[in-house]
Amino acid sequence: MIRTLAVLGLTACHVAHEGRPPITTCTSSLAGTWRAPGADPDQPQTWAMIDNGATLEAYPLFVDATASVSALSAPRVIDLRRDASGAGGTVTRRYQRGPTACVAKAPVHLVACHDDTLEVVIADPAEPVFIEGDGDDTKCLAGSTPPSRRERWTATW
Repeated sequence: MIRTLAVLGLTACHVAHEGRPPITTCTSSLAGTWRAPGADPDQPQTWAMIDNGATLEAYPLFVDATASVSALSAPRVIDLRRDASGAGGTVTRRYQRGPTACVAKAPVHLVACHDDTLEVVIADPAEPVFIEGDGDDTKCLAGSTPPSRRERWTATW
């Protein structure tokens, strides 16, 4: 709930970012909206970034669904912790089949920040494998994380 309110507040305050200094390093404030390439080049993905100083959070501002037929999936969430080389963290997506929920994670790294552009190395969380047990005793195992890719996220202000 708090994260949802924060994303809505960030989106509503987007106008306040006009006239801000350009992003030149990863220690700059990265709060705002960022456009990332999507699977379809005509449909880029826009992310809301919340800058908490030592940590960053990113939430999709687009329909972020998977094509799973075996489970429901929640939108991805990106959590990063700043360090000397940029920031590193995880991309998290929750999957659910019936009463069984599984959390899948994959690595993400912010490797450069310059000219209002973020250089991001990211992988998508793999859908877990659900193992049916006796009665409602379903378990899940981590799936194989796909290879990471390098993306250029551009500021939308």
